[in-house]
Amino acid sequence: MIIFYLQFNRGKINMTGSALKKILRNRSFRYFSVLLATAAVYFSTLSAGFVQWDDNLLTENLALRGLSSAQLSEILLPQGGAYQPVRNLVFLIGYQLWKFDPFGYHLVNLLLYLLVVFLAFRVLEALVRGWGSSRGADSVVPWIGAALFAVHPLHVEAVAWVQGNKDLLASVFFLAAFLSYVKYAAGRGGLKFYWLAFLLFLLALGSKPSATAFPLVILAFDLILVRADSGAGSSKRSGAAGALFVRYLPYLIPAALLAVYFTFFTAAVDRENFGGENLLAIPRILWSYYRLILLPVGLLHRYLDPVFTGAMDFSFLAGTVISAGVIYSAIRLRKRYPLISFGIAWFYVCWLPQSNLVPIAIRVADRYIFLSLLGVCLIAALLAVRLHERLKGTRAAMPARLGLGALLVLLAALSLKRCQDWSDGEQLWKSAIAREPQAAFFYKGLAEVYMERGELEAAYENFSSASALSPGDSRSLTSQAYIRKRQGRLEEAETLYNQALELDKGNFYAINSLGNIYAQQGLDSLAAEFYQRAIVLRPEYYMAYFNLASLYRNQGRTREADSLMLRLESVHLPQPAVLLKRGMDLSAEGELNSARVRFERAISLDADLIRAYDGLGKVYLKQDSLEQAIACFRRVLSESVAGWSTYSDLGLVFNRAGNPDSAIYYYRKAYALEPDSASTTIDLAVLLNKQNQTEEAVELAEHLLEKEPRNFMALRNLGNWLAAMGRNEEAAERYSQALELNPNDANIHYSLARLYIQFLNRPVEAREHLEKSLDLDPGAPFAPVVRQVLEQMKAVLK
Repeated sequence: MIIFYLQFNRGKINMTGSALKKILRNRSFRYFSVLLATAAVYFSTLSAGFVQWDDNLLTENLALRGLSSAQLSEILLPQGGAYQPVRNLVFLIGYQLWKFDPFGYHLVNLLLYLLVVFLAFRVLEALVRGWGSSRGADSVVPWIGAALFAVHPLHVEAVAWVQGNKDLLASVFFLAAFLSYVKYAAGRGGLKFYWLAFLLFLLALGSKPSATAFPLVILAFDLILVRADSGAGSSKRSGAAGALFVRYLPYLIPAALLAVYFTFFTAAVDRENFGGENLLAIPRILWSYYRLILLPVGLLHRYLDPVFTGAMDFSFLAGTVISAGVIYSAIRLRKRYPLISFGIAWFYVCWLPQSNLVPIAIRVADRYIFLSLLGVCLIAALLAVRLHERLKGTRAAMPARLGLGALLVLLAALSLKRCQDWSDGEQLWKSAIAREPQAAFFYKGLAEVYMERGELEAAYENFSSASALSPGDSRSLTSQAYIRKRQGRLEEAETLYNQALELDKGNFYAINSLGNIYAQQGLDSLAAEFYQRAIVLRPEYYMAYFNLASLYRNQGRTREADSLMLRLESVHLPQPAVLLKRGMDLSAEGELNSARVRFERAISLDADLIRAYDGLGKVYLKQDSLEQAIACFRRVLSESVAGWSTYSDLGLVFNRAGNPDSAIYYYRKAYALEPDSASTTIDLAVLLNKQNQTEEAVELAEHLLEKEPRNFMALRNLGNWLAAMGRNEEAAERYSQALELNPNDANIHYSLARLYIQFLNRPVEAREHLEKSLDLDPGAPFAPVVRQVLEQMKAVLK
């Protein structure tokens, strides 16, 4: 049937085929198809979460919480750690928009990756248009290369991992800078494209330091492509080495400065391992990448570091031979096939900053060759087109095209599967354990996931597995101890912390935690000793100071506690928790203005620190700044599930502001959450009585007395309300119970005497209470009346 259909509809098929070829050759369609495929592969990452792997670089980075000068300087100025200001500014903006909702960060990553793919397509187009073959077949090279680049599984890590945005940002600016430089080198637009490229290069450097490779990339571009283009005739392209040096100097200076900074002033470089081994390990590292590029299965987010074990090791030999052969081919082919030579140069040069030439903590990672892969995809696309040209007109042509399509589908499927691994922390770490069951690192990661969820026993089991696989690692023992401490099993926690210290006497975290345990046990002197030991080991560890200050304050050593807290406050970017605690202490001591300053600064550093708003609201309430107090408490309500105290405070604020209806509304909210709160119950009942809802007030007071029969305020108020309702016997009983608790309350003596005289006909007892009220408060407003009544009673009772 198919044969007959083709035979009798040949003309129509030819027309359809022609239209299809026209579509396939359409530039916009090619871009759209690649971007659509990319979006389809990575769409599932939008529902992914955080994975408990370096998430603290976002979630615990105080510099990203606000826009204060201290926070911005922390981002923009080198502070002795990783310097990635562009990446952190993007995180800062993201935090202002969606706080810690992972969807927003994954959406940004996906959009950035689509932009990277678009720019990669543009780069490949520019290279092929300028230095490719004149044959029309080469026009498909950018399409194939961009498609391979877009769906290769080695890119999943950078897209699906929130922290991977640094690779995406760096790649966006790197590729855009390269495109600008290509326009400059082609003589289009003059120096404006040169300086635009320089600006984009600086942004790439600020995203990730691996962008230091850019000057070498443009050098390779000039040497391999521009100078090989004999038809260009530009003096810029054939100038002396000195002129070329001047051209690259603006790029080399910031790259060199950043390289020096990371090498000598941060922990990014493993300076202790400078020497032969880091160089000898490079062939094994390269072999790992060759295998991952050609066979991207069994991917991990943390590979075991390749180390040099001997010159006869297979991976060392394979890496050496393949690398030497590829580099030799690049040199030999640079004139005949300059694009292939440049693709090889692109791969090695972009990888160079993370090659372990300068020792780094992690030797192999998918993200390390994120941008390098574009060189490989360029070469693969060129070779695929050359192969297709040779097979054109033969029976093998169609299988070759189908094979290429199948390869792209296979890579996309592998990427989809890898995206599933990154869907959440548990899946990521479990998939890694399935591939490397003897790696302690992955068990620790899975344990951290369970810790975050509050599944403490599951976390403990995985930390135990990590300890068994790596018995010399004190961190797993420390984490096990922390879990037992949280569970209240202090003896086990103490034992585990001490075992961790036997392995690592400098484990300041374990020492500080032992101090916490001794403080809980009332061993204050021992606790103080351990806190001080932790401070000596790690002077910048703020928790040891914080704990020691709290201990001193509990001991009444206020001056020493304040001295420690002031030290924590004086750092460039103090912990909001420190300012919060300091504000609470000052508020309790009545130093309201000083407390307000601390709360306000805490909020400026972390605009979502709800407890600071609550503390600030309480300060404003004590200062009768009612509008400001209401604003603070309402912020608490809008950002969190408020506790009864916030509703109760709002009730008090509105009561003072003369808005009883709102006050009752919030007091009722507070009472519903905490019906056993005596203060809330009495405040609500008093306000209800003022609003002539005395019966409900009485019910609330009686309900409170069922639980707290000796609550003086409830008894006194209940006596007043019952008396007002004419329930005199009950009122007298409540007054009497109140006097048992506080026999020196003149008002209750007076009120009880009135009941005895006016309604209960108990004059003798009334006289005793009147005399007592006068003795307790002879200047009371009711004193003249009491004296007059007592004179009359003396005359009657003689």
